[in-house]
Amino acid sequence: MIISKEGTNVAISKRKKEPKADLHVTVNPLLVEYFEALRPIHGREYSEFVEEKLLALISEIAPEKILEMQLEAAEKKVLDLKQAIIEVKLLNTIDTEKQKANNEITKLQEEEQSKLKTHRENMFKKYFRTLKFQNENKIPHDWSKIQEDFRFKTKFEAQDYINNMMVGIA
Repeated sequence: MIISKEGTNVAISKRKKEPKADLHVTVNPLLVEYFEALRPIHGREYSEFVEEKLLALISEIAPEKILEMQLEAAEKKVLDLKQAIIEVKLLNTIDTEKQKANNEITKLQEEEQSKLKTHRENMFKKYFRTLKFQNENKIPHDWSKIQEDFRFKTKFEAQDYINNMMVGIA
């Protein structure tokens, strides 16, 4: 499993271990009893022990077969690593593209906010005398018009902005 740059988990496929043959054997019960009694010392399972002994026998009789098995396992490992490299490269490409898109969106949003801020400052300068006169003479503002001219989403945003600007100047 790999964690991408955004922190999400991305599963990389891993092949299962080689399938094991289901082997049924008949063994002297006394040997089984001794094996079980000695398990705390050797710590092995039957299958592990039998597999080890089979490998030893095969390497004695046909060492080239063991080498072929090792080569096959190494080739499989190389294929798995190549696949993992491809998947990591793909994830990196996707992450890079997402980051570029996010950066572009952020840049556009910042530009839009900057333009909006400049527009509001210019509008405030333009209407400053009127706003000041209305404040001094207790004349209510036309918040709908201010909302529209200053490009606010709500009248409350317009009120907060104008009131804060007027307090900052006073």
